[in-house]
Amino acid sequence: MGGVAGAVLGAVTGGVMGSTIAPPGPTGAQGPPGPPGPVGTVEEPKWDADLLVVGSGEAGMFAAINAADEGAKVILLEKFPDIMSSSSWISGGSISGACTKMQIAGGVLDDSPWEHYKDIMKIGRYKQDPDLVRVFVENAGVIVDWLDALGVPFKDHKALFAPAHELYSKMRSYWPDPQGSTPSGGVINTYIQKELQKRIDRGDVKRLFETRAKTLIKDDSGTITGAKADDAGGKEVQYLAKATILATGGFVNDRKARKDFAPWMENVISKGAVSATGDGLYMATGVGAGTACLSDEFLTAVLSPGAIPDPKDPTKSTASVNMIQYPGPIWVDKNGKRFYDEGTSYEVGRKEATCKNVADQTVFVILDEGIKTANKDTPIAFGAWNKFDEAAKAGELVKMANTIEELAGKLGIDAAALKNTVDKYNGYVTAGKDPDFGRTELKYKIATPPFYGIKTIPSSILTRGGLVINTRAEVLDTKGKIIPGLYAAGEVVAQSLTSSGIGSISGGANTTAMVFGRLAGIQATKYAQATYHQRAK
Repeated sequence: MGGVAGAVLGAVTGGVMGSTIAPPGPTGAQGPPGPPGPVGTVEEPKWDADLLVVGSGEAGMFAAINAADEGAKVILLEKFPDIMSSSSWISGGSISGACTKMQIAGGVLDDSPWEHYKDIMKIGRYKQDPDLVRVFVENAGVIVDWLDALGVPFKDHKALFAPAHELYSKMRSYWPDPQGSTPSGGVINTYIQKELQKRIDRGDVKRLFETRAKTLIKDDSGTITGAKADDAGGKEVQYLAKATILATGGFVNDRKARKDFAPWMENVISKGAVSATGDGLYMATGVGAGTACLSDEFLTAVLSPGAIPDPKDPTKSTASVNMIQYPGPIWVDKNGKRFYDEGTSYEVGRKEATCKNVADQTVFVILDEGIKTANKDTPIAFGAWNKFDEAAKAGELVKMANTIEELAGKLGIDAAALKNTVDKYNGYVTAGKDPDFGRTELKYKIATPPFYGIKTIPSSILTRGGLVINTRAEVLDTKGKIIPGLYAAGEVVAQSLTSSGIGSISGGANTTAMVFGRLAGIQATKYAQATYHQRAK
């Protein structure tokens, strides 16, 4: 850890280490851009813009804003007709950063980027890229202060703990309250959008909606010089730019993309953004880009157990089971066997990991009338017990039976195995000890008919694996070399490297999208200016 500490706290030199960025505005990032393109007699294309940015969520808007402020002319492509299709729009809006004005005003005076760094690495189980995390923490507070200065209505206007995530050692999380029908993440986006509009109005950014980029354009030297896209009318067009930034989002909402990039996720129920279809991953890997953190180990924290698949379309869900420390029920796999301590206090990642590792990612929640009656004020699903009863009578989303064997038949589980599991568990309740999984919440037997069973599959709102970048947001190929002219930020990047590891980091998605979006905009502009100025010589 000593070397890492030095890298974070000490003076840094060189392009890779010198990536701290100043507040948004005409001042630029420190550190030189990436290697210039070929020098010599090169026939210049007829550029459509200095920079092409693909995707206009948080990362794309930050990239466009900061590139424009660095003097670039930007084309911003968005495949949907508005900005409300991105993951950031539907997110909880949590961001984080140390040494912010709100944090200091609230009396948190002993924080620092280094403390933030230590917390992130610990929560992420030290699976991240230390240099990328360093860039994140050094710039996160700047982003928070900028949004605060824009007037984003942050909750209580101070730093808070974020209980939906593993807690930081200090209060350094922030999120706005929803505004009418606009969710918390959408609130942040609307303020960023206002800033982007200023650059559009002054002619520095041209945004094209309903324009879907498909493939990257690469010249003979291997440099990326733009992209081909389908415009609003379905016509193929190409946009040539001195540098290209991918901010296209993840791939959770496309089953084929899940199968192609993370096969273990194929059956996961998506609750993510409609835009998250893997476009940027397909484009970048098509030119040799490397990927990381696509195994089940790294995507643990994005899964939420308990989604009830729709029988008419198992890829979708309209309801969920409360599987976070709910008293009484047991969980079994498709073989009718328990596999976990169902009563444990919620620890981010553990239950998701367990559900993920179950065969076919399928978990059956088993309870009885006694558990239902004892928890009359807290329905396990559907928001109210009368709605649960309606679902049980309908027999699609909830199965109901007078015996465990009958219930097993309706669920498609081996009857003898489920009966043995329930009998054994009831014995544990009598004994007050669970030798299989150490469950300490052993208050209710499953013995009073009718018995209920609910089939669940984990759902996911986002992905945390993707492209590999360096601390200048340049995309690296499968051998770790820079792909000239190509940058990336946001969910298309392997967020597990930039912040989350295998934990759940408050602000890990939104803040890194903005930090690296801004960094990509600045560094791509500097690359374009340096490269093509040198070529012109």
